Amino acid sequence: MRRRIKKAHIIFRKIRCQFSYLDIQLQYLPKSDMENYLTLVLVKAINDQRERGLSVRRAVMEGALARLRPVLMTALVASLGFLPMAMSQGAGAEVQRPLATVVIGGLATSTLLTLLVLPALYRWFETRRLQARAR
Repeated sequence: MRRRIKKAHIIFRKIRCQFSYLDIQLQYLPKSDMENYLTLVLVKAINDQRERGLSVRRAVMEGALARLRPVLMTALVASLGFLPMAMSQGAGAEVQRPLATVVIGGLATSTLLTLLVLPALYRWFETRRLQARAR
């Protein structure tokens, strides 16, 4: 048994898939923590672009584009998971349908906030910080 685990661990280490340990752990987070994680990932992507020497505007654009697919896929998969509950007609549907509708709406709203409002706020605050530093 121990040999199999060690062998699987070695194989996993050799594969080097595109997902990091944090991305694998993402599936075990509650939905609100998942959105917080995606927000942090987006801010980190923008900060990485800034460290590469890009302007604030360009860094925000590149960072947001780099994280567009993961954010959309996470929200889409979670929303599709609630779709059967939102369309249910059977027993308990009077409780399930509104709950699923709220969760799907919340996911859509938080996704839009993460992809549109957060980069705009980052650019605004970072520009103001750089102007204050220049004085």
